[in-house]
Amino acid sequence: VIANFGLFQKSFQRPLQFAPRFYHQIFPLPVDEWRFNSQIKLYGDFCTIDALVKVRFQATIKYAQTNIETLRDINQHIKARCEGLVRDAVDQELHKLANGEWVEQGLSVIERQIEMQINETLTLQNVQCRALCEMLTTFSEIHDPNKLDSRFAQDDIYLKILRKNFETQELQNKERIRQELVLEQQRLERQQRLIDQYNQEQALHRIEQEQAALNLKRRLEEQ
Repeated sequence: VIANFGLFQKSFQRPLQFAPRFYHQIFPLPVDEWRFNSQIKLYGDFCTIDALVKVRFQATIKYAQTNIETLRDINQHIKARCEGLVRDAVDQELHKLANGEWVEQGLSVIERQIEMQINETLTLQNVQCRALCEMLTTFSEIHDPNKLDSRFAQDDIYLKILRKNFETQELQNKERIRQELVLEQQRLERQQRLIDQYNQEQALHRIEQEQAALNLKRRLEEQ
């Protein structure tokens, strides 16, 4: 709330029980969502990692009081003012991936670190927020090892990636085989249920036929 008294101006957070007067101006501080992507290419463009970032944020009262002239479009002002800081924080974490440790440890730790860095960066700017990060990895298909630069070809990172890809492929193959076995087992169970149902129907039919024959025999004997 902004109160204007002639040449004097006062700003404060709107109380729960508040009856605005003619000299009051009320500006909402809405929650907004900010999405952006950052990308890094590693090992001679052999590996591309994309960081997909989503930030839900809201200006604090302190930020609003410090930037009163931007209240009508305060969220756009936050994005314009903080975009460089946030992207620098993300890029700083992405460049740490060059050491190759993530190949064996995974990217979840880096994702959490990026989220923490964004939260801390915006909090220092008096913006409350909650960041979420998802990282996607893409490997180029390189059939000719000579296309890799000499430094990377002599490093063990490439071998780590190949081993990780092999392990991942093995897990995927095992999961595919397991799913196929489950589907086959389910098919056999359905087939067995149909056979059991058919046998039960045939047994019931035989009983009905035997009962009908017995009844006919009795009638013939009575006649």
